[in-house]
Amino acid sequence: MPFTTLRSYAELMRVANVFTSVSNVWMGMILTTGYLPGWSAVGISLASALMYLAGMVLNDVFDHQIDAVERPGRPIPSGRVSLTSAKILGWGLLVAGLIAAGLVTFYVQSYLPIAMAICLSLAIIGYDAGLKQTWLGPFAMGMCRVFNVLLGMSLVGLPTEWRLPEIASLNLLPAFAIGLYIIGVTWFARDEAGEGKRRTLVMGSLTVLAAMVLLATMPWSDAPAVHGFRIDSTGWFILWFVVAGTILRRMVVAILQPTPRNMQRAVGNAILSLITIDAAISLGYADPYWACAVLALVAPAMQLSQMFKMT
Repeated sequence: MPFTTLRSYAELMRVANVFTSVSNVWMGMILTTGYLPGWSAVGISLASALMYLAGMVLNDVFDHQIDAVERPGRPIPSGRVSLTSAKILGWGLLVAGLIAAGLVTFYVQSYLPIAMAICLSLAIIGYDAGLKQTWLGPFAMGMCRVFNVLLGMSLVGLPTEWRLPEIASLNLLPAFAIGLYIIGVTWFARDEAGEGKRRTLVMGSLTVLAAMVLLATMPWSDAPAVHGFRIDSTGWFILWFVVAGTILRRMVVAILQPTPRNMQRAVGNAILSLITIDAAISLGYADPYWACAVLALVAPAMQLSQMFKMT
């Protein structure tokens, strides 16, 4: 396959973004097991990555007529990738992700991984197939991330069977806070191709801030991790002040000067910052080297973001 064709498919899949999906499931695993559990972690990471890439491709498949007008340079409307090939790739990736989750389910003898994968796939299809064009779009996108984090958490209690008390004992705050964060980012990004409306940008930024506040309060919620909170409160609050500041700074710039360039830069930074957020959560609840493992995902994501647009 020629390099230009590979590049077109990589652009279609928005490959730089996939590392944020992996960081989500790694954080979920670290919170509920205290580490990345070997082959189970590989399978869950693969399932998450495949379904995320599927979502990116199917997004362009369902939007090909809109993109032909608003984003004619995208792979499908530009003719660099045929619509038929994109459909085969998108649905194929989604099925492959479900198969990967199914193999993990068989390996760990728990139905929870495949259950979360099915929920994630339905959320992806719902968003791509039409919800994104409605007021429910940001919420549907947020639920995709919620189920992605829960996919990582689905290894709770390894190697025991799926029992409801184990699921009920999970603190779901991190998953829903990540979902709220994505709702804010999606809301903020709704008009990134044109001149943004300040009210929408402000509401998106405030939603992101609310998610940061929720994550900062995690130590005072009910038993969110297998090993409990590991760093002092002062350091924890400073950590989240810095993380939130690096994200909101670009958003404020876009609010003050709502140009497509400023909004796209703010959205791209917010998406990439998901890895930092996941690493920060992991740092509070596990050995530091697991947080470093999550943070290491920033390097390939940043490198690829220089080659392919994240939004």
